[in-house]
Amino acid sequence: MLRSSASVSSAAPRWWPGGRLGPQAAERVAIGAAALIALVLSWLVVRFDGFEAEIGPAVLLTLGALGCMAVVAAGPVACLAAIGALTVSGIRPVLAEPSGLEVTIVDVFYAGLVGWWLLGLIGRAQRARPDPRQRIAFGQSVAIALFVYVALTFFHVANSDPGALDDSIISWLRVVLTASIAFLAASVIETKRDVRIVLGATVAAGAVAIVVGAFNAGSLLDSLSEGRTGGALGPNALGLVSGLLLLSAAFGAVTAKWRYRIALVVVGAVGLLLAKSVAAFVATGLVLALAASLAGKASPAQRVTRVALAVALAGLVVVGLVQLLRPEIMPGSEGFKGSSAQQRIILAAAGVEIFERNAVIGVGWRQSSSPEVVGDREIANEVRRRFPDARSVLYPDIRPSSVHNTYVQVLADLGIVGFALFAALLMAIALSATKLLRRLKRSDDLWPEAWTMTFGLLLVAVWLNDNPLFGGEPPMVIAALLVGMLAAIWRIYAPGAKGSAE
Repeated sequence: MLRSSASVSSAAPRWWPGGRLGPQAAERVAIGAAALIALVLSWLVVRFDGFEAEIGPAVLLTLGALGCMAVVAAGPVACLAAIGALTVSGIRPVLAEPSGLEVTIVDVFYAGLVGWWLLGLIGRAQRARPDPRQRIAFGQSVAIALFVYVALTFFHVANSDPGALDDSIISWLRVVLTASIAFLAASVIETKRDVRIVLGATVAAGAVAIVVGAFNAGSLLDSLSEGRTGGALGPNALGLVSGLLLLSAAFGAVTAKWRYRIALVVVGAVGLLLAKSVAAFVATGLVLALAASLAGKASPAQRVTRVALAVALAGLVVVGLVQLLRPEIMPGSEGFKGSSAQQRIILAAAGVEIFERNAVIGVGWRQSSSPEVVGDREIANEVRRRFPDARSVLYPDIRPSSVHNTYVQVLADLGIVGFALFAALLMAIALSATKLLRRLKRSDDLWPEAWTMTFGLLLVAVWLNDNPLFGGEPPMVIAALLVGMLAAIWRIYAPGAKGSAE
């Protein structure tokens, strides 16, 4: 992959700015890569408990490690595709857990991605050449301000609950690392082909996750009609991935061939029915309705009419599906008082109570899910007063849990200041994505991808109304990849950009 060359060549790999590696640099990289492979293989073999008794699994571990290294050596785009595919598929075995921070197989490719990005920086520094590409704004400045503010809340956590500080820091670190995928993707993606590779790998992995979940569920017909199936992802995340598949199929983001798009529709629909996630039903129905009604050319009055009709129709479909598949969570039903929907409403109310008592700066990152905070006696009494008929096991002092709503979680953890920064970040991303869509022509090659990814971000944003925010999990990884690819598309279509070629 890394070839020696004494001079700069026009045929240089695009991931190495300014030309190929020099002979000495290439040798050092090769030696470093070989040493890394040796260390990883040795560690895996030693860590495997049954190595002395069974050589076969150890050989598989070795081959797997070599495969990982081959993907990393293929370049940064291959690392991005692996990150998206493994996360969305749910194949994320834990390799180590230093100080409570889980290191999964995905982190191997993240490390490779960072390595390639650093190589680019070193190459430009050696040649004293600044990055010639256009600078873009996709909310990175606001994101940095938000993460710094979250870090400042650690002082509050240390004063109120020192024992929870490590968990807060680890959670923050994972969120920051996941969010950095957006920056890295925007930095290393150079061509339309790169965008399609990363998006295609992510969508394909989602389809695999649904198919595997369907097979593991036993009887498909029974699973569609009764119970919930989440496979390796869990029902809620599987529902989100299914919505992304349907969105991609609707606008031909991954493929323009109808037979493949129909297959994606079928797989995505099966995934939604298996997961039976209300958040996924609502998010998918709303986003598909908006994307379809805004896709064509029309006057402002026609757009408003289309959107209103599409959203109303989607609402009827979603209500009908929920009534058919999960009638127990409908308000007024016999099972509602003991349902997960009632529990989430109660937990969200508890989160609002936490916010009202710590309105300015919040209780500190990830503290709203702490049993001591969400299960506080005063909060529990207020929640009981508001929901007197709920089952006792649903109250947060009996069964403490996360507030299960990202926006309430941010309010409770970070207060008005943190929520304002979070809202500003979402607004900055939305404005940049909208500006990109206006800049592109519908005849441009990547318009379907840009349109799909923009509404894919809206899909995640709506889905988060019923789910908490965790770094390293499929929702945030998907969002980071979509933001990074949208930023990369902006650069690809910038005036004078060389990456616009296939």
